[in-house]
This record gives sequence, C-alpha cells and structure tokens, in this order.
Amino acid sequence: MAAGVTLPVIVRQHVDRWPDREVVTFRDLGNPDESDTTLTYGGLWSTAAALAEQLDGCGTDSRVLIVLTLRPRLMAAHLAAMLVGAIPIIHSHPSAKMARGPYVRHLTHVLELLRPEAIITTREFLGAVEEAGLSGHCRVVLEEEVALRSSYVPRGFLDRHEDSLAVIQHSSGSTGLQKGVPLTHRMIREQCLSYARAIALSPDSDRICSWIPLYHDMGLFTTWLLPLLHAVPVAAIDPFEWVQAPASFLRLISDFRGTLCWQPNFAYNLLAARAADEDLRGVDLSSMRGFSNCSEPVRASSHRVFAQRFSPYGLRPSTLWVCYAMAENAFAVTAAGDNQAPADVRTCDPVALSQGEVVPATSQRSVEIVSVGRPIAGCQVKIVGPARETLADGRVGEIAIRSDYLLREYYRNPEATAAAIDGDWYFSGDLGFLLHGELHITGRKKDILIVGGRNFYPQDIEAICDDCANAVPGRSVAMGTEDDQTGTERIIVLVESRMADPKAVSLLALEVRRRVFEELDCALSEVHVVPHMWLLKTTSGKIARRPNLERFRSELAPAAKAEAPAASRGLNFVESVLWTALLAIALYIGWALQPGLSWGIYAGF
Repeated sequence: MAAGVTLPVIVRQHVDRWPDREVVTFRDLGNPDESDTTLTYGGLWSTAAALAEQLDGCGTDSRVLIVLTLRPRLMAAHLAAMLVGAIPIIHSHPSAKMARGPYVRHLTHVLELLRPEAIITTREFLGAVEEAGLSGHCRVVLEEEVALRSSYVPRGFLDRHEDSLAVIQHSSGSTGLQKGVPLTHRMIREQCLSYARAIALSPDSDRICSWIPLYHDMGLFTTWLLPLLHAVPVAAIDPFEWVQAPASFLRLISDFRGTLCWQPNFAYNLLAARAADEDLRGVDLSSMRGFSNCSEPVRASSHRVFAQRFSPYGLRPSTLWVCYAMAENAFAVTAAGDNQAPADVRTCDPVALSQGEVVPATSQRSVEIVSVGRPIAGCQVKIVGPARETLADGRVGEIAIRSDYLLREYYRNPEATAAAIDGDWYFSGDLGFLLHGELHITGRKKDILIVGGRNFYPQDIEAICDDCANAVPGRSVAMGTEDDQTGTERIIVLVESRMADPKAVSLLALEVRRRVFEELDCALSEVHVVPHMWLLKTTSGKIARRPNLERFRSELAPAAKAEAPAASRGLNFVESVLWTALLAIALYIGWALQPGLSWGIYAGF
C-alpha cells in the first residue's frame, strides 16, 4: 500500500485492478431457498456511489450514522460516507432480542454525542431512530429506497488527507455508556498492515468467515476494513441468525473453505454445546489455520472443549489462536498464532494472584491464565502500578499501551480522555502481567471485587458458574456492592438457568457457593438463579455489569427482602463464610432441603 493515501483511494485501486474480485459473500439463513449474495469490488463501488449521491452536500467531516443489519449494503453505506468526505459510524440495530427502552436510551446518547448530519437506515428501524430523537437538520436515507443505478461520481474523498478522520467506532461499553473513538485513515491503514503481517494474511490463500457485527471493533476490522484493504474475500452470516443456528457458521467455513475467523470466548462454548451432530454432517474444518479468540478474557477450558468437540471434523489444536484488541488501539494490541509460539497457559495460585503476584499453583486451588501473545509491530505494552510506575515481569498491574494507531482523544469527551491518556500512553483499565514478552490478562480494573482486603476477578467466579450443571454457559455475572456494616464489598452472583423447579434452583445456588468457596476461597453474599435471557448484555455480547447491578437492585433485591427476613440485611463477611461452609456440608452429605430453606437461599442467603 502506498503511503499518504486514504481508504477510498486504496479501494479505488482495487476496483481498477480487480473489478470482479469478491469482497463479501453473504449467506441469508432467514431465506435458505435463496442463493448466497456476492458483492464484488466493482459492485461495492457502484452501490456506494449510489448511496453517496443521497449524502451529497453533507459537508466534509460531517457524521453519518448507519443503522443497518449485516448485509452487503451496510458495507457499501460505510464506504459511501467516506466517498463524500464524511465520517461513518455504525450503530447496532433494534432486534426482537433487545429491549426497546434500553436500545432507544443508548441511541439517544449516541445521537447527542455525535450530532449526525445524516442517518442511513431502513423503514423497519426508522421508528426506533425517530424515538431516540433526531434534530431537524438530520437527513434520513432509507437504503431500500435508493436506486442502485446512478451516474453520480463521488469526489469528496479526493480532498481528504491521510491524517483526517476516517471513522468513529465505539468502546465496548460493558461498564457504562460507550465512548467514541475517532480513527484517521493513517491509523487504520497502519493497524491493518501491522496486524496482517502478524498473522501472515494472504489475499491469494486466505478467506475470512464471520458472524461478528460491524458495530463492534472486532467486526469492523476483521470482517470489513482488514480484508477490504488487503483484498481478502469474506463469507458472512448475520449474528442474530447465527445465535439461532450456531452450527451454520461451521458449515459456512466448510462450504467456503475458510481459513481465518475471530470470535469472543463465549462462542467457543456455545458452538461446542449447541452444534448438534446432525447439523454437522459433511462439515470439514481442516481448511482453517486460525480461530482467533478475541474480545473477552480467553479461557483455556473453552479452547479444550472446542478442540475436543470438533477434532472429528478436522479441527487442529494449533489453529486456536488468541488476540488482545480494543477499539482505542484501532483493533489488535497483541497476537499469537501462525508462526508464533502457541499461547502459553499459566496455572497460578489465586490467592497470590489476588495480591498481585504470579505464583505457580501448588495446591488444589488454581486459576488458568492464557497468554494473549506478543505486541504486534508498532505497539508497545507495559504494566504499571497504582501510581502508574512500571512494574517488573510477573507482577499484576494495569496494562498501558503506546502505538502508531492509538487514539489521541475520545470524541467530545475530555474527561474520559484525561483519565485514560497520559502523554503518548493509554491506560486501558485492564489488569494483567508480562512474562517472557507475552501479555496475560487477569481482569478489569473497574470490575475487580475487593472483599476483606483481597482482590477477586469476576470472570473467575463466572467461569465456575459456567461449569455448574444446569447453569447456562456464558450467562452469569459477579458484581460487587459496598456494605456499610463491614466496610468492604459484598459479592452478588446472578446465574441463568432454564430450570423452574424451586429445589433444583436452590441446589444450583448451593453448588455455585460451594465451588466458588472451594476453588477461590471466596464467600459469596448472595446467589440468585434467574431465568434464561434475564441478564443484560452489551451490543458486543459482553455481560453489562453496571446495568445488571441496577436491574438487580430494582427487581431482585426488594423481592429478596420480602421473601426472606435474613436477606433484608444480607450476610456480613464472617456469616457468609459460615453459611457457605454449612451449606457445603449439607450438600456433601445429601440433606433433604426444606422448601422454605430452599427459597431462603434463593432469595439471598
């Protein structure tokens, strides 16, 4: 790629060289009788030009919000905004799985932050967009009403500089409202080039398969920008349809001889649990050279269960790659795969880890920490302490990043910028340690639970919940709330289950308490078993801790007080330990629980 050029210039070069080369092939699971839809570089440019005609006159650096499903026209709309010199931002769309109220409130925040001058959406989504509040000057473009035949010749992109803004993406927002991350053409180009080299990406031999939405940085880069700039074809399916039929993604890989994909950790467990043998007949995964685990804490157990489940279908353990990425760094920070050493797994003592030390486990208690690889070229990583002093290898602290493609500031958010950026270093809020040049993630600074002076990582507790019988994997959350009586935090766990029987519900709550205490030496104050799909997640599929804590306080806490007198004050730290021990003994010797006791435990013991 030539230096000093913008993204549309690179795309135009591809169009001139390979007009019939495939950009993306989309499989519509909702219409299985229809053939796959393929978009070529020539088709991409002409479709984008037709959409750009509707944006003509928006002005340089104007913001264009895109609310569309994952289809070829979404990608064309993203390019269309850049063709007129505008800045595209992809936002999630309403769905039957997403509550209307929270969606509208979130979109309202985004509209107030971005103040877009145009929105590209569909008539189906227009009601929600209007409910969120549009300013009078905002132009609405309904993509299904745009005629694709157009003589419009876009020229706005020709005046753009490589250091001008190209796109705005958003941080994941798992602990609060999302923050806008502006990226220049140069930052995107250099990120894609560096990461492509790290994974030996080849336009001649690679094909990316994806179900990741483009409003997530992982989807924006691995399904769209990275393959677009490097002329690597993509095969994609809609994420909401994939959830209904997980095996369809493995069939997509098999049919298109996919070589690379990126997924969050929960997808490995979901595929292993829900992809039935009858749906996998004829599936061959031997073409894959990299399943990159990205976006969530990587769990060694997820890799093991995935490898065991799909090894009969040609999956090789060496294809289980890892990547640490974030919107603030455009995308990738580290990578492990291809010609790099397999991901290192450290079995650590959880007590020492909670005190900031990496010590090999010597007892029954242990926590597996998976390496996420080494920093990619152009990116530096260091671990810092409370005063942002650099820590030695093997010490747990906050992860700080410096790179050629790091954000300079959050969009219209000076407070967040000042809190996270100091000089040319970005302080991520993630916790981890470096060992032999490899980065290991242990948790999130804002999420860490501190009880009696000890630190506990919520994902460690959630991993135990996932492994309990009758719990829904990937659908649990551990949260902390201040307790004035004890002067420390109380840990509350919500775990989803499809069960309705009160006795079975109580046994699951007991099992969670017992195992968390045995494996982490951590006493839980409350365990609530909630119905499947009760927990709130972010648009990127992560558990939203703060919204779930707020929902717990408004819905479950009052009910717990009404049903169980002891729960009205909760348990202090000592009582929690004693109750956990008593309940573990009861479970071990098989006491028959009385219904009243069962519901008391459910309500908050």
